[in-house]
Amino acid sequence: MYINGYNMSTEVASFLLSLLILFLMFFSKPRKTKNYLYNFLGLIYSLMIILVEEYLVYQTENPLTFNPLLFNITCMAYYIFYHGILIVIFLYVTRLASNKAKLKVPTGRTSVCACIIFAAIAAFLCFNGYMYGVDQSGRIYLTKYFFTYLAFGVADVVAVSVVSFGNRRNIAKIIYFFIWIFIPIELLLLGLQFYQRDILFTSLTYVLPFTLFYMLFHSNPYDENEKFC
Repeated sequence: MYINGYNMSTEVASFLLSLLILFLMFFSKPRKTKNYLYNFLGLIYSLMIILVEEYLVYQTENPLTFNPLLFNITCMAYYIFYHGILIVIFLYVTRLASNKAKLKVPTGRTSVCACIIFAAIAAFLCFNGYMYGVDQSGRIYLTKYFFTYLAFGVADVVAVSVVSFGNRRNIAKIIYFFIWIFIPIELLLLGLQFYQRDILFTSLTYVLPFTLFYMLFHSNPYDENEKFC
């Protein structure tokens, strides 16, 4: 699926995967732990941000109907949803510790500070015309400044790494193992996205973690011998 030269296939696939996991949440018997709400909200955020991203790219398709103000507002909405997803992932991982009373991270203050910094940078970029450009053919495109959000994704991965390492004695070994398996994958995807801007696949960096969270901690498959009638 292409919109204005941007390959959106991965984003569409991630959207469908999020819908599938949400379907399982509603119609199977998931384990509703204290972190279950974060997993649910993360998938809802995932659906919303992918829709906003597709609408944002769609706006660039026709230069004659392009509205800079609407585009900038949509960009701001995209940044807000993306930051919300980063916070949900961070909070989910910090609450995987078995002894939460000993968590060595001020999650509340960290999240508030991150929100303020992120919002300030996003507002500056969005409303000063940095998010889009026009090439010689008249095509509107997303500039490298639009992909600044990837830097915050990297910062979130680093924060998760630090928190996980600092609380490794309070986190189950299997959980700790999966966290460190996924961290380099996240960094690789974020880096590739910055250099492959015509193929949008940022959704993999948050849909896959939420899918993994569900499969590891909340999925509760039906017994094939269970009677439903």
